[in-house]
Amino acid sequence: MYVVMILHGYLTCKGTRTFHIEQAKKYQDASKATKLANICGGRVKKIV
Repeated sequence: MYVVMILHGYLTCKGTRTFHIEQAKKYQDASKATKLANICGGRVKKIV
């Protein structure tokens, strides 16, 4: 699973930023997460 990180926080389903990884929007596919990260200026982090 992958999450998008923005400024030391994680992107949520509502489009906001949070420091809690439990509330982050999770992606099964790295390419979808990478596409969104490139648009919003974030990076992709792999989680277990």
